[in-house]
Amino acid sequence: MTGFKAPLPAEFKSLYRLFLRSLLRSVGNQYGPYGNLKSLFRPFFRTAAYNITRLGNAGRQTQHKNLRLWMQRWDKRADGTLALLANAGHTHGLPSTLLRQLCHLRSFAKRSGLSSRHRGTWNPQLSQDSTRYQIPVLGAKAVRAAQQEAKWKQMDEDVYNPVGEVIKLAEARSNLTLGRIFTRVYVAQKPASK
Repeated sequence: MTGFKAPLPAEFKSLYRLFLRSLLRSVGNQYGPYGNLKSLFRPFFRTAAYNITRLGNAGRQTQHKNLRLWMQRWDKRADGTLALLANAGHTHGLPSTLLRQLCHLRSFAKRSGLSSRHRGTWNPQLSQDSTRYQIPVLGAKAVRAAQQEAKWKQMDEDVYNPVGEVIKLAEARSNLTLGRIFTRVYVAQKPASK
């Protein structure tokens, strides 16, 4: 867990290592699915690490109490997720199938239109009215291809939104987490003052 200035407790680090070992064992020591699932569960631990550092710096009593309650709920979810991973490592039944399907969802999201790799990037050396930022005029064949791509993207959204809702319902019912898929979003930064 890099990127945090405050040191994290040893218990948290050992829980993360145990989680990674359980995750690798649950997919049968296959590193492809392991990498996909690790990226699914990484936000779960990043948020916890961030809140642990906030808990150490909490000044007000109410903020400290809210963070403690959040950490208790997080601990229960981590226990439930570890139980799922242990079950998947010992049996090859429903938990293994669930993890395999989550791995397929993650790999599909990584290579489909859900990722942000097709977005253009901002170049500060170009002027705002540069031809790179203008929408190109497409011919008839390109228009059809763009319409087809838009149709597929809409289908992806129509499929993944209900799947995401079902995953959230299953997480709440079983008190565990099944990971999150995040796409990177460009956030404009303010120019430095001179």
